[in-house]
Amino acid sequence: MLAQVGAFIDSLVHSSARHDPLAAARHRAFIAPRLIGGLLALTALPIHLALSGVPGPLEIFIYGWLASPVLIAAYLSRTGCYEHAQIMSSMALAGLIVSIGLATGGITSFAAVWLVLIPLEAALAASRRVVMFASAIALAVPPQSG
Repeated sequence: MLAQVGAFIDSLVHSSARHDPLAAARHRAFIAPRLIGGLLALTALPIHLALSGVPGPLEIFIYGWLASPVLIAAYLSRTGCYEHAQIMSSMALAGLIVSIGLATGGITSFAAVWLVLIPLEAALAASRRVVMFASAIALAVPPQSG
């Protein structure tokens, strides 16, 4: 079964990256955890609907955020724009951190420390431009008290 999942992930790598082994590996390493993790997280939606009914605004936001990695992986698969996908992933992570921070005390929240993860995740792109953009996002979005 793992071979089938691996073959499916390989088929999602954009054709422009398939000829370069390093680019193909980066695409696979970007797509696989976002696709698998996002789809696993979204399996909670039918359970939530069955147990609690229609989700409220907060739950809709959470499920939207859980779907964002899947959509970003699909974007990379369709366009091959690895840097853009990394930036979108950084923005999604920043949105989560800010939302948690706003709900738990602003800049004094435990979530504020997570802002360090934004440029660290972007470093996987091996692009200075992406790391600089992600660092700017992390500096621009410290959670304020609500």
